Amino acid sequence: MEEHFITRGEDGGKLYLRRKMPAGAADLCPPVLLVHGSTLPGSVAFDLPLDGYSWMDHLARAGRDVWSLDIRGYGSSTVGEAILNSDSPIIVADTEQAIEDLSDAIDYICRERCSQKVDLIGWSWGATVCGVFASRSDRHVRSLALYAPQWLRNTPSPLVTEKTLSQASRIVDPERFLDRWYLGLAPAIQSIVTRAGWKQMLLNALATREGQPMSVPNGSIHDIARFWMAGRPLYQPESIAVSTMVVVGTDDKDTPPDIVQALYGRLGSSSKRIELLEGGTHFLLFEPVREAFFELIEEFLSTVDAGNGE
Repeated sequence: MEEHFITRGEDGGKLYLRRKMPAGAADLCPPVLLVHGSTLPGSVAFDLPLDGYSWMDHLARAGRDVWSLDIRGYGSSTVGEAILNSDSPIIVADTEQAIEDLSDAIDYICRERCSQKVDLIGWSWGATVCGVFASRSDRHVRSLALYAPQWLRNTPSPLVTEKTLSQASRIVDPERFLDRWYLGLAPAIQSIVTRAGWKQMLLNALATREGQPMSVPNGSIHDIARFWMAGRPLYQPESIAVSTMVVVGTDDKDTPPDIVQALYGRLGSSSKRIELLEGGTHFLLFEPVREAFFELIEEFLSTVDAGNGE
């Protein structure tokens, strides 16, 4: 595992990238970049070793050069000194700022790998960030995978509350976060993840570090309220031309399948595919269906490798 830091020019903050790759991966496929959602940083969400391996491990074992990004204010990525020292709270890590971070990360990865393009994979808000980026320019994007993507909704979001809209950041309470996921599982699935120790591993990953609880920005939540819940799409899916895969769990309450299917119907790509994973929730990468999910993504990338997904 490699750790990389990029210094942002506009404010001096640092972006954190994590990399995993097998020997020889640089000679095979374009790099893969994973982009996280509104709560868990990429270094936690994509590299949690359940049953001994994470999603990043799975991709690396398949021969991929895989990277994850922590957007500014998440995980090991920082915000600038001016924001830290401000007398009043400043909203950071909204979608536009996240796109800037994604652009910086792609430029860095392409330089490191001497590659022209990356395969982009986004989860939830991360799917929005990747979707907006690909809709504006696909010069550096070979393919796009949207996992549980956001879209227009007329139902409440569990993240949008009076409190989150009034504050610049929030403390992630591990027990409440776990309840949001665990209580939405079918009893049989709850039993599996408990016996396997996955629930405890996620709890441990969310625990305090150096005595400090996990704090994350609320910029993305403000965007949910301003755009998705207000009938204002942040991008036009019709403008996306690259090969695109969309995946959502049938039991996803955060981004329900009906809104994901509405997004899929508007995608402009001539090569697109959607998969609904039975029994999966918004957090299916931590659930028994994770292996089927990982295999779907690898199958999609392999199809693009073969030139059949362009």
